[in-house]
Amino acid sequence: VAEADIESYYTANQDEFRSEEKLVVEYVELTPASFTEEVNLEQSMVDEVVDAKIAAAASRRSRHVAQILLEVQDDDSHLEKLAEIQKKLEAGESFAVLAREYSEDYGTAEQGGDLGYIQAGDLPESLGVAVDQLAVGEVSGLVESELGVHLIKLLDEKSADAPSREQLEPSVRQELLHQLALELLPVRIEELKDLSYNADSLESVANRLGVPLKVSEPFGRREGAGISSNPVVVQAAFSQPVLDDGWASEVLELADDHVLVLKLKERIPETLQPLADVRDQIETILKAQYASRELQQRG
Repeated sequence: VAEADIESYYTANQDEFRSEEKLVVEYVELTPASFTEEVNLEQSMVDEVVDAKIAAAASRRSRHVAQILLEVQDDDSHLEKLAEIQKKLEAGESFAVLAREYSEDYGTAEQGGDLGYIQAGDLPESLGVAVDQLAVGEVSGLVESELGVHLIKLLDEKSADAPSREQLEPSVRQELLHQLALELLPVRIEELKDLSYNADSLESVANRLGVPLKVSEPFGRREGAGISSNPVVVQAAFSQPVLDDGWASEVLELADDHVLVLKLKERIPETLQPLADVRDQIETILKAQYASRELQQRG
């Protein structure tokens, strides 16, 4: 590609090489993190949540249980069979062997009545209560449920590893600070609306709210980074009240817990990019055109 052709293309197609108009805005944003230092968090609140989490973790124990189930009969013959099973258990016979022989829960009988490891709430209430009263190796008395009558044996018990207070407290404190700051956010948003309405500068607004005044990187209508990657921000920045009239924007809601107000700081007009910056781009375009023309001729 001849240099003269590159220069000629650049001169004839300058609209292709104009950078878009860009803006720089200053803005005040509010999130719960903006007010965590204002929140009064009492140690008793932290202790209460930490204690509850430790207790909940400790209660999540797994218990390995087995059962012998007998269906209820009108003639009470199931009670006679139950007494027979209990007598054999007292004589030292294996619970698993007796489950295979007597249990009418055919899904577990072949496994010696093994129900596997269960947690709180996995069993009907009456069975859960019975299991709670057993030590490992013990067999319950008769327990009734909608399915029939049961003998329950506790085979094993695994306690959940409860986290320590030192492990939990930092995250609990941060979580509570966030919640309390979130409750404060609507009040601060109303203050932001009042302070930014017809404000000459957002610096005074930021100072009154005790938050930093921030400044964006230059951004256009089609591209941006950071705060200007949000289309709500771009649309507000290029709106007539902000761009032409110089007003502060309305309070923009970017998320449930994230709002901001912006104001134009600098307007950078579109400019013609220097030939040196777009020379490679033009060369690529011309090579494609020449190659297409050569292809047609050879064809």
